[in-house]
Amino acid sequence: MSYPSKIQDPDALDLLPPPWLRVHHASMARFHRAVGEDYRGWCLVDLQDGLPVPVKSGDKVLDGFARKASQAMRVACFACGKPARQRRGLDRFWIQCPSCYGKAKLVEEVNGLLEACPRPVERPTFGKRAAWHEHELSARVQYVIPKSLWRSTSPPGARSVRYLGTADLLRVEPWLHQLMRILQHEINPGC
Repeated sequence: MSYPSKIQDPDALDLLPPPWLRVHHASMARFHRAVGEDYRGWCLVDLQDGLPVPVKSGDKVLDGFARKASQAMRVACFACGKPARQRRGLDRFWIQCPSCYGKAKLVEEVNGLLEACPRPVERPTFGKRAAWHEHELSARVQYVIPKSLWRSTSPPGARSVRYLGTADLLRVEPWLHQLMRILQHEINPGC
């Protein structure tokens, strides 16, 4: 049978992350055992907005394998292959397990925190902060900030409140950037 060129495009396989590539190869091996046709270089799925979508071939058997491969990829984390669910990002969908999602959110939140810090050469500007109260930061960010950076104040008649100062955050900025690079590499090993 003649198949569409999209299925026979070996470069399309380069777009699949390693966990999804393993799912794809397993589906193609099952197809080969069922039908007996050579499958090397074929790609059963296309990525649209970060989601695997089956490629239509016109062959019901191959379309069934493509659909099953796509369904299996939609419940496997694209970074580690663990059971995952679909999550909406700013510009696309992500299929991530809770661990990889937490790492991605931590990177996003720490990056936002550092962007909101005024630099020593800047004059205070709109949108820049001098301090952050503990309740304004997520539990993820609170967990990674070293305890030595937290300051506290006790307003009269109220309990003690912890906060972070900009100068303290800027002191550990290189460490936070390194942490974000490590987490980003764990989430996207190819980057």
